[in-house]
Amino acid sequence: MRDAIRRIRESLQTHGVLGFAVLCLRLPLVPILQSDFGVRIDRAYSGWMFDRRFGVHTSGLIRQPIPTVGSDKAPLGRPYDGSNPGRFRRIVQGLGIRYEEYTFVDFGSGMGRVLLLASGFPFRSVTGVEWSQELHEIAQRNINVYKGPRASNEVKSFCTDAGEFPIPSGKSVLYFFNPFGEEVMARVLDNIRSSLQQNPRDIVLVYVNPRHRDIFDRADFLKKTADKSWFVVFRSAT
Repeated sequence: MRDAIRRIRESLQTHGVLGFAVLCLRLPLVPILQSDFGVRIDRAYSGWMFDRRFGVHTSGLIRQPIPTVGSDKAPLGRPYDGSNPGRFRRIVQGLGIRYEEYTFVDFGSGMGRVLLLASGFPFRSVTGVEWSQELHEIAQRNINVYKGPRASNEVKSFCTDAGEFPIPSGKSVLYFFNPFGEEVMARVLDNIRSSLQQNPRDIVLVYVNPRHRDIFDRADFLKKTADKSWFVVFRSAT
């Protein structure tokens, strides 16, 4: 019962009263919505409601984002599609951490939806890492105009190569929504490994839509703590 009440409150916060009513009307369609096609439709609808409610623009599938000016790595870019707000909140709520002790980093942060959602938790800071100048600039605007709840006031987006981004020196939550291909993901994990060797600490990795989870599974410096098929959580084995 408590879990049901929590989810109702979460849905009202994300979608508002009208959006929540529409969600209730969709209940007979649950079997369809649980299919791959249904998941995509649900993510698109939830994203649209999130944008409408909080005055931002984070929705839409962008198959080939415009790369950073002067970049020679366009083939490494991936399509942009924002995370489902409700699913994101459930993942973060289930991490079992003291948020104020952790820095949150979204690798491949796109238009910044996850940054806005993460700012609703009292993380020490919230950081986005985005390779596309086009998406980075949209994220910056969204951060400035967001009308939603904020528990973390330090929210930033950086336009840089994720494989070169320095891992925060303290405890951190590193979030990935299928942002890269195998090459870039391997470089990011190598950076995490090196950072942990220099400074052992707790790092939580959340990998949603884990297309390259085999790279994580092979990393001997990580231990898996949750596996729900559509997302996996790892922690540093220190």
